[in-house]
Amino acid sequence: REKADTGPTPPPAAPSPRAEMGDTKVRQAVESIRDRIRPAEGGGGSGAPGAGGAVGVRGASGNVMQEVRLRSFYNRLWEHVNAHWAIPPSLEGRGFTVIVSAVLDRRGGLLRAFVEEPSGSAAFDQSALRALERAAPLPPFPDEVKEDVLEVGFRFHGE
Repeated sequence: REKADTGPTPPPAAPSPRAEMGDTKVRQAVESIRDRIRPAEGGGGSGAPGAGGAVGVRGASGNVMQEVRLRSFYNRLWEHVNAHWAIPPSLEGRGFTVIVSAVLDRRGGLLRAFVEEPSGSAAFDQSALRALERAAPLPPFPDEVKEDVLEVGFRFHGE
């Protein structure tokens, strides 16, 4: 089983044009999630990527202190999902990255999961979606979260 990135990974010394294009697509997908979760005038949200594979959350309103407290919640979510993830052996080490979003209820129930940015391999993408399904229910929301539903993005990286 491969682990997802816990933060930005420096590119290789001389990346191929294809690798650079893949990195660009991942950055664009993460920015897309961030754009959707950035607070509108007076609204709230956490636009910062979460550690351990969580790339963003939509629906969490609050201040900076709440965001800091929620960081450990995102880490717990990722650890829980990652424990249920198995990359198809034929796809290991192929450098695929997929970003998936999960819509969760307050008790950690998985309401919906979908591919936000595909990897280019349907089998790899499905392995990430299956991990979310097997991980359900996920950890319940901490008391700091007042919302009943959150959308959380996860980045699965298979190098």
